[in-house]
Amino acid sequence: MIIREMKKKDFNKIAEIYKEAYSEKPYNEKWTRKTARIRIKECFNNFKILVSEIDRNVIGFIIFYTFNWDKGKMGMIEDFCAKK
Repeated sequence: MIIREMKKKDFNKIAEIYKEAYSEKPYNEKWTRKTARIRIKECFNNFKILVSEIDRNVIGFIIFYTFNWDKGKMGMIEDFCAKK
């Protein structure tokens, strides 16, 4: 498995994983590929996104950000999804 930073070419793959993950239980949300792409684009511009790959196939991703806190730098996971 390879973990790397998301590239623009990953948008469609990540949007499909996002749509599938949140369209099922327990979320049952009405994501489409278009709305998922909008969300991913927003995150791409504001957060850090890492993808996981096996044999050059994107199988999941994590969206996160870092910030300064009283005891130093902290991280917060915004979202993460993986293929079944």
